[in-house]
Amino acid sequence: MDLALVFRKLRGYISLLFCLLSLFLMIACASDLMTGQASTPPAERTDVGVLFGMLVIFTLTTLLSAHRAWRDLGSPINPSAPHPNDADIQSILQLAQSERGCLTISEVAMTCKLPVDRSQILLTELVDKGIAVMEVSDNGAMLYRFPDFTRKQLH
Repeated sequence: MDLALVFRKLRGYISLLFCLLSLFLMIACASDLMTGQASTPPAERTDVGVLFGMLVIFTLTTLLSAHRAWRDLGSPINPSAPHPNDADIQSILQLAQSERGCLTISEVAMTCKLPVDRSQILLTELVDKGIAVMEVSDNGAMLYRFPDFTRKQLH
């Protein structure tokens, strides 16, 4: 099982717990605002502005942590499930093999019919996995070298 996926799920569950805690505190602040705390003496009464500020903060915290939990817990933890990038990565690897292991972002975008931003994201993902190495050419262009395909060309 991939450690990154397990960490993502754990982060999702922690976000969910944080969301529930913030929701509880948000309800507590709202109830204090509605009751007005009229029975307490003025020296012990909490200022309405402070309660309103806390209500806003806890509401935002609830929404943000719920969003984070939704995003982190939405993907399956099964690494054998097909990933939406698999077909695009396969086409990039085939292109790298045909180009003797050296690609640019624009080559990937044009040949694989992908947007430039997506091409860069996928190439960076391959670098992160250790499949490719990013280099900068003399003229400043970013090159992605695939050592497995350059080695085969040398032998």
